[in-house]
Amino acid sequence: MQRKWVREFGGAAHGKNNLESLWFLVGPLITFREYSLGDKIAYLRGEEFSMKHLEEPMLDDDLTTSIREIDVPLFVLQGRYDLQTDFETAVAYYEQIRAPRKELIVFEESAHLVPYEEPEKFMRVLVDRVRPLARD
Repeated sequence: MQRKWVREFGGAAHGKNNLESLWFLVGPLITFREYSLGDKIAYLRGEEFSMKHLEEPMLDDDLTTSIREIDVPLFVLQGRYDLQTDFETAVAYYEQIRAPRKELIVFEESAHLVPYEEPEKFMRVLVDRVRPLARD
């Protein structure tokens, strides 16, 4: 129920209600010509399967106690208006977790759907900040 109302009041996509957020997310999938109809159906089934089996355990896990340190670089890409992964909670977790390198990147015009809301900035972050740390 909480997730429904978060989406309805713009916590999934900044300034968009539930229906607009859904179209914002699914619209590109539907119109993307490189995927066959079978690919699109498989994607949606996979999304449904993941939410059915992973959402509740994920929401029940308190990362502040279960994961306090990681051994790889950490990039937190956080929408300022995200009410699904609350901004203040994400920042507090970022400040507490230990990693060999970490960076908090705030998307000022986004809520939860950062790659869809600010795609150019999202891509620049991946290419300019994350990719250089990848091992070929």
